[in-house]
Amino acid sequence: MSEDVFQPGIVPLTSYDTRKTHDDAHSPAYKALAKAQSEGKLRKFTIGRRVYISRTEADEYLLSLTAAKVKAEGGSRCGVSVDERLRALENTVTDLCVQLGFVCRP
Repeated sequence: MSEDVFQPGIVPLTSYDTRKTHDDAHSPAYKALAKAQSEGKLRKFTIGRRVYISRTEADEYLLSLTAAKVKAEGGSRCGVSVDERLRALENTVTDLCVQLGFVCRP
């Protein structure tokens, strides 16, 4: 087979396509990797029409996208972090419970 030409860490780009049916568009991971390889961020290898990429490079790229997304969602539109908003919410709930007489202030 043509896959025997490459090292074990080289996989078809289609292995990242996790669609349940092939009637819809490609999966987000496939789209991100295809865009990255077309922009030159990932190396690609081709045999005929099949595109192959390095599994480790692809996984690292997808992790970097996930980390960037988590970092971007870390703060709110007001510049307040999620932890600070949760602490403020906990304080508000505690204050309400004290005012209603459900608990005593610690």
